[in-house]
Amino acid sequence: MLGSRLPLLDRDVAGSLAEEHGVPSQLVNYNSFRIFLHEPAIARSLAILLKTLLSTGEGALSAKVKELIILRIASETGSRYEWTQHRKIARGLGISEDMLLAVKNWQQATCFDEIDLILLAATDEILATGMFSDASWNACRRVLPSAGEQVEFVSVIAMFAALSMLLRALDVPLDTEGVEPSSKLDSLFE
Repeated sequence: MLGSRLPLLDRDVAGSLAEEHGVPSQLVNYNSFRIFLHEPAIARSLAILLKTLLSTGEGALSAKVKELIILRIASETGSRYEWTQHRKIARGLGISEDMLLAVKNWQQATCFDEIDLILLAATDEILATGMFSDASWNACRRVLPSAGEQVEFVSVIAMFAALSMLLRALDVPLDTEGVEPSSKLDSLFE
């Protein structure tokens, strides 16, 4: 199968490369990694960083907050691939379809709590300017009191904004297995 930019590696070829280069084998089920594995060192590094940022440990950002941030980035950058993958994760975490739809116009939504609103605003600010204003940073520090949470928050924004750019630049085709159709959510990209 050919995406707009690079051919998807055959699953068997991708699997062999993944095994040889220390990339978790389950990742060859995703079109993104079937393209990233054209350069195995990049695929391995991305796999490690994604695992680190998406895991939840003591003092880490909640999975819900991470997914809202990632979905906001996907919405703002137009990354259908990122949106589709993280929509499935968010639904698995119990985030409602209404909340997913509200990510596009979160400023008018009533379904987000104070922490969500502060972090979504800060996400927008860093996407737009590449940095935080003092007021935005101080609000983030109030709801994310540990330096570790603050670093993780900025890292999630930076990584998923970069990943969005990578997915869009390589025009990675959507994975079709296990994807629920949703015309309402697709309208976010029109």
